[in-house]
Amino acid sequence: NEVGMLNCPGGAICTPDSGLYPARQQPGHGCPSTEELPNGLATFIEEVLDISMSARTVDGRPVLKGFSWFNMDEAGGTYNQKLQDDDGSVNKLGQAYVEACTKWAQHA
Repeated sequence: NEVGMLNCPGGAICTPDSGLYPARQQPGHGCPSTEELPNGLATFIEEVLDISMSARTVDGRPVLKGFSWFNMDEAGGTYNQKLQDDDGSVNKLGQAYVEACTKWAQHA
């Protein structure tokens, strides 16, 4: 499975750009910074990996064995989730992903 953030309100059917923060109205079609996500998707990546890293089996073994990010721009009703800009440079989201994965590697 891949992890990403949908660009629609909750419900059985995702209609892109129908939520409070439509991607089409955001710079680069990204998830905006909000009170809950002060750094947009970067905050989401950090928090999802923190939660995943803290999950343990009853005998203390880590549950997280792999993590795949949905690295696409608005595919399947998502925000722009690319980790690199068009010129190949790592963007703010990509940097958060690298930092979170580095933390996971040190945590394991």
